[in-house]
Amino acid sequence: MRACTILVLSLLLGGCDHGRHFVAMTRSTATFTACTPDPRILCEPNAEKLAAQIAPLVPPALAIIESKHFAHFAGPVRIQVYASPESFSRYSGASTGAAGMVTRGAVHISPAILAHPDGPAEIVAHELSHLNRALQLGPWRMVRLPGWFSEGLATWASGGGGPAYEPNIRHAIRNARHFEPIDLQPWWRPFQQPPERMSWPVYYNQTRMFVRFMHDRDPAAFRKMLDALGRRDTFADAVGTWYGQPLADLWQAFLASLAS
Repeated sequence: MRACTILVLSLLLGGCDHGRHFVAMTRSTATFTACTPDPRILCEPNAEKLAAQIAPLVPPALAIIESKHFAHFAGPVRIQVYASPESFSRYSGASTGAAGMVTRGAVHISPAILAHPDGPAEIVAHELSHLNRALQLGPWRMVRLPGWFSEGLATWASGGGGPAYEPNIRHAIRNARHFEPIDLQPWWRPFQQPPERMSWPVYYNQTRMFVRFMHDRDPAAFRKMLDALGRRDTFADAVGTWYGQPLADLWQAFLASLAS
């Protein structure tokens, strides 16, 4: 009931984006079939070629995410592959330009994955990172997990982004053009957006760099923080308990590390 309430209220408050997600959740996937030897992959009719390209990427991506998250997947892994960006959007609620999405307990993959600059392997792993967290946390806690951390963890764990972006990203952060980390995602704004006038690639890379900083600063604390989230602790409590300081102090330490 709580998940249903969140969905209805976010639809009423959120406008078109939330409405698109709501409609997507009502669509039947009865015509989807297991079209590869991997039964975790389900194909929309005419998506068989894309599924054959995705299938060999799944086992290594699963291993990478379980290693970086220090956690096995807490439920069945389901990956739905689409024949066109338009059908991907209809079933996932994402825009037609997106390469992947996690919703309805599954990873959704668009043909746009083949043109994404990070590459299909990284995108598959990125979306599996979101699925790992979603299966661990459940819908309510996943909604409240800060969007920047969810995206930063997925981008860092999957190897997305890349060092080529970093000089520009560092310059932007030093000049105060950066996102501001929060420790609780508002329930009425569960679909994270970058700050105004910030592109998605810049946002993903800034969040990746901060998550990487959190890991490298204290790998043991990072692992214990993820474990605490898996036990359903709040993000603020998990950070404060295992790093011994609030998120705001960690952010200031990150900014200071980029100052020179």
